[in-house]
Amino acid sequence: VAVVTAEAILGDKVGRLAGWLSIQPPWSDFPLVVLTPPGPESTRLLRALQAVGPITLMKRPVQVSTLVSTVLAALRDRRRQYAVRDFLAERTRAERAQALLAAIVESSEDAIISMTSDGTIFSWNAGAEWLFGYAPHEAVGRPITLISPPEREYEVTEILARIHRGDRVEHFETVRVSKAGG
Repeated sequence: VAVVTAEAILGDKVGRLAGWLSIQPPWSDFPLVVLTPPGPESTRLLRALQAVGPITLMKRPVQVSTLVSTVLAALRDRRRQYAVRDFLAERTRAERAQALLAAIVESSEDAIISMTSDGTIFSWNAGAEWLFGYAPHEAVGRPITLISPPEREYEVTEILARIHRGDRVEHFETVRVSKAGG
């Protein structure tokens, strides 16, 4: 937070303050508190202050408690700006990671199938389509038992029970069946 007088802004013929504020990141509204002289504001003063950017005006004389309260509010707003910036940056990183993972899964020749916690097929890649013979629109939304032979459907129930308990599911070998019955 910067606290400056209106006279300092008007006397800044070189435009150092406006120049410094202009190099702030686009997401940033630097908290600037301007102490204005008592009496009515002149048009010249208001124009000069508007050129600086977003500011908080406080007419002098100002009580210390009012100034402290204003500065604390400005700092709180600044922390929120950084929190929003960090949130958006993290969301962008997560979206890029998700897109990369989706590209890897979709381009894999291996069958990669995901399912919901109740055993409903949620995603079905090209490798699964090639191996099992079902197009994604035929498999997604159906139970994973779609590709389980009847005598092995108990495996799905057991795996889902382990997942719901929070147990780790280790590698296991099984048999699955394609659309053509192979």
